Amino acid sequence: MARNDVLAPSNGKASIAAGGAFLGFAAIFLLVMLNGRFGPMAIDAYWDGLMQSIQIPLLVDVARIFDVVGGTLISGVLIPALLALALFVQHRWRSALFLISASAVSAIIVQIVKATVARPRPEEMMVISDSGSFPSGHSANAVVIVLILMLIFTHQRWIPYVGGGYVLLMMWSRTYLHAHWISDTAAGVLLGITVVLVIWAGSSRYLVQEISER
Repeated sequence: MARNDVLAPSNGKASIAAGGAFLGFAAIFLLVMLNGRFGPMAIDAYWDGLMQSIQIPLLVDVARIFDVVGGTLISGVLIPALLALALFVQHRWRSALFLISASAVSAIIVQIVKATVARPRPEEMMVISDSGSFPSGHSANAVVIVLILMLIFTHQRWIPYVGGGYVLLMMWSRTYLHAHWISDTAAGVLLGITVVLVIWAGSSRYLVQEISER
């Protein structure tokens, strides 16, 4: 029990972390609304140009794989559904409901913000995607899955390292394919973190109890 108490954040710690992530998202949101709603900010233009300067076929292929894996069908629906099913089979229904609710809420909020901001994507976009560049749904999907796994499998110390690398690569791939500005990907990650931690904070008592029994 003690090990899980240390590794799994309490309601208070999760709330503080969620607040910090939300403030980060809000800061980027305001910057975009003021300076980049209809085009790139300076950092966006710089990063986009840098990605353009290092384009090679091999990396384009790698980025396209992340485009497919991180999309709504796989990372937004299929992966959460399979993970939830596995958790239900293990009689971890609280964790399964947490995973489903966090994934669904994040996806819905991302679409609402996309429609609200209506930021155009980079003109050199190399993949077909929906309208609205801010925030990155792929980046949000990636961090939501990773953070949920970190929280419900606290004894698996490798998840933060592998998962963190996966999130960074997803962010890179979205900018490498010119599907998003770099600020879109950062906002997507911060929004995903906020959603997961808010839901965790509201149900951590029951989730930690279930986790500690494993």
